[in-house]
Amino acid sequence: MRKILTIFLCAIFLALPVLADNAAKPEPAKPASTINPPASAELNFATELKLQQQKLDFFKERLELQDKRISDLGIIIGLFGALITAVVVLFSFRSVKEAVQAAKDEARKEIEQEAGKVIGAWLDEEGKRRVDELLKPEIEAAITKVHEAASPVIGELAQETKTARELNQRHEQLMAEIPQQLQTLTQEQKKAVDEAAVQLESKARVTYQFEDWLTLGIKAYQEGKFEIATENFGKAAGVAEKPEDSALALNNKGVTLGQMGKNAEAIAVYDEVAQRYGDAPEAGLREQVASALNNKGVRLGQMGKNAEEIAVYDEVAQRYGDAPEAGLREQVASALNGKSFRLLCEAKKIWQTGDEIAAGALLAQALADIENALARKPDWPMALGNRGYILFLQGKTEQAREILAQAIQLGGDELRQGELADAAIHPLPQDEAFKALINSL
Repeated sequence: MRKILTIFLCAIFLALPVLADNAAKPEPAKPASTINPPASAELNFATELKLQQQKLDFFKERLELQDKRISDLGIIIGLFGALITAVVVLFSFRSVKEAVQAAKDEARKEIEQEAGKVIGAWLDEEGKRRVDELLKPEIEAAITKVHEAASPVIGELAQETKTARELNQRHEQLMAEIPQQLQTLTQEQKKAVDEAAVQLESKARVTYQFEDWLTLGIKAYQEGKFEIATENFGKAAGVAEKPEDSALALNNKGVTLGQMGKNAEAIAVYDEVAQRYGDAPEAGLREQVASALNNKGVRLGQMGKNAEEIAVYDEVAQRYGDAPEAGLREQVASALNGKSFRLLCEAKKIWQTGDEIAAGALLAQALADIENALARKPDWPMALGNRGYILFLQGKTEQAREILAQAIQLGGDELRQGELADAAIHPLPQDEAFKALINSL
């Protein structure tokens, strides 16, 4: 697409000199004798009147010619309007204000430069003054048209960016990606980690074992030193003697890379876990593989690869859907919840286009997935909230109210704020009523 636009822009620029040359070719000049009075001093009144009439006719022709050339300038202005609109969309400026101002400045500069060249070749000083008076409103009108054409496009891009950012943030919360060792440390556990890290300072680093590197990784993560945490988790995986420990450290490394925005690197680490231990029969390793796959799904969602994200969640459910172990049942519940939430968001996006039938089909699938998740983790506030929201969008208001009240009772204000955030993603007219319902509970 960028190549096509580039060729289009080049073609316009190459065509402009030709247009200007064609427009600038003057009409054959009138013989000098038609505009200069005879040398004789004995002109009578009739002769003088006739001569003045000839002058008037000539200047009318000049004015008509100038008006025609002004119309030619309108063609150039139109071309520049299309050019500047294409440039604005192609280069996707950082903000609407910046984009529109840049478009206006560029349009004014290019149009005035080109107009100046053409006018200089066509007109005398009086003609230039008149054309300048006539052309300025045309230039401003062209710039206004560029403004009107560009602003909605860039506004939509800005809204899509904002929506994607909100969706990614909410999705992070829903998936609870960070493993237990990093996410839910109590104050006592954090204190223990700090004390262990202090004790390690007196120990030679060459003697560090798995627990030592893992401790330093957790400490660095809690302090927001993600580069150091990534390195330490990698070293923990390298010296681990047990496969379960190696998988745990790699999962922590992947999570940390994700926090740094290095999605591709994080996915590579999660793939490593799945490749190494995907066929392991031990429950602990199976849980780590399921966790790695779920985390991979989160990263794919961050990258906008929604179909691949859903496919990964389906893989978790297919692999471990019948597992009786509590840890694996929770991982499957997380996968189903993640898939359900993605389908919910896609349904809202499609609904915005007016296709209620397709949106309804996605909502039905989302409801089936979230109910399967709750079958494995019944009192999960987040999943309950998602189920309530889906039911509300399906028009089952009273049933939704009951479930949402339960979700807020279990999840508190954090859950309430999460539901309000969900309503802001691809908003629909009925979301106002949903927010009112949430705030009333």
